[in-house]
Amino acid sequence: WNEQSYASLKDQREAVRTVQQYDTLPAGAQALTEVSAGRCHRSFVEEAPQEATVLNDLKIAAYAQGADGITDVVIAKESGLNRNCWYVLTGKARAFTLRKG
Repeated sequence: WNEQSYASLKDQREAVRTVQQYDTLPAGAQALTEVSAGRCHRSFVEEAPQEATVLNDLKIAAYAQGADGITDVVIAKESGLNRNCWYVLTGKARAFTLRKG
């Protein structure tokens, strides 16, 4: 359950390098949209999803929207039974652009 998984590795690397995480919305930033991502943990033989992976997924989603950064990041563990998972690690963030000048 992760639509970002189809991006090329080159694009993923560029997104993670380009999009920065900020504690607060920087002055002069233009809010774009909320982005979300999630990783399913299906079985005990599968490695559990990591917050860092979800954070990278958020950056990739923001990059796809033309964002320079993300803020207000919230990552939470949720029940995944309705998605055939033990649990889902979900993330949300606000994506924004910075004025170039």
